[in-house]
Amino acid sequence: MASLNALPPATSAYPPDGNFAQPTQTPSFFPGLSSQTSTPAMQKGEFYPENAPIPDPEFPVDDKSESAQYLQQAQLGEKHMTVEELQNVLCCCLLKVAPYPHNAPIALGLSNLPMFTPSRVHIKNQFRKVDAILHLALTPPPPHECATLPKLRDSTWLDVVSHYTRYVLISDTNEAPRYIRGNVLGMNSNLKQVVDGVVEVLSQDNTAYLTTTASNLSNKDVDLLVCRYYAICEQLVSTDAVAELLTSDVEGFEKIINYLETFLEFIIRTHGARNHNAFQGLTNEHLKVLVAGTVLLSHGLTKVRPVSRLVIYPERDCLRTAEKPLTDPVFKQHGFTHDCFKLVRFAVDLTPQKPDLVQPMLAILYKFLVVL
Repeated sequence: MASLNALPPATSAYPPDGNFAQPTQTPSFFPGLSSQTSTPAMQKGEFYPENAPIPDPEFPVDDKSESAQYLQQAQLGEKHMTVEELQNVLCCCLLKVAPYPHNAPIALGLSNLPMFTPSRVHIKNQFRKVDAILHLALTPPPPHECATLPKLRDSTWLDVVSHYTRYVLISDTNEAPRYIRGNVLGMNSNLKQVVDGVVEVLSQDNTAYLTTTASNLSNKDVDLLVCRYYAICEQLVSTDAVAELLTSDVEGFEKIINYLETFLEFIIRTHGARNHNAFQGLTNEHLKVLVAGTVLLSHGLTKVRPVSRLVIYPERDCLRTAEKPLTDPVFKQHGFTHDCFKLVRFAVDLTPQKPDLVQPMLAILYKFLVVL
């Protein structure tokens, strides 16, 4: 477990190498899974295919309300709470942590976990890289490039966009345009590898994230694991890659939740064996972070999040032009200048609500914390 004593190096293969526009080429990078031994030179340029909005800065929230003070002063321990006290803590986490996940160190009154914020920021950055790869995998190459690719040159622009986005536009005369999920021109292998990579990395032991099998953990090891657990719970309800996973592979998402449940059981077993190893037991702050992360995950899964894509503007003239083959003489004469080639971002789907998946995790914490 020496590898858990320090976070992985901040430098990584970002952006990844390769032309992700090729439908037969798959991404070669996933944080925590990459086997690259050297770091290529950083490339310049916007990583997202469109102008991505700058995220709001994570300002600290100094809350002096009664519920905030209750959460900061609450003491959690094995068989140390009544049902009512645990319910109060859960409600306070919903009010003070779920809306501002970055503010957890203040909201929970953490003073003995200095690695909480660095761990959270590191994992957040890893997931942002995966989101960036996802955007690349979902974005078709420019039409003049498609016209030179053997697998795409005889296709229509509408089919090319549907192939990469995996959403097909249904436009009936008397109905508003809508999108349904489907495969056009075969599977988008880039997208599949991104989604499968998320499941593979987060549903089993990984030295960059969590473990359920390590022995002889130290106090610092558990500090780091607990902080990572919270960060992963946060990213599971806030990133585009996991939203895609929820819409395309619910079973894969359930594997991740089952692994997090196994992790909670492992941490509690480690606490029970504290007399036989270097770990001195779960502290109040450990338990607060575990509870807050689980509440954050449960709360996030109660929400419906939009799934967006860069698509052809659903206007009749655009659609008629996009239905022409890319080798059509009109494009050879006038070029790919029509508005149909200017893709727009559109919400094409919604993530399902899955809060029930987290109930077993809450039950594990309830059994450990509450005097029965």
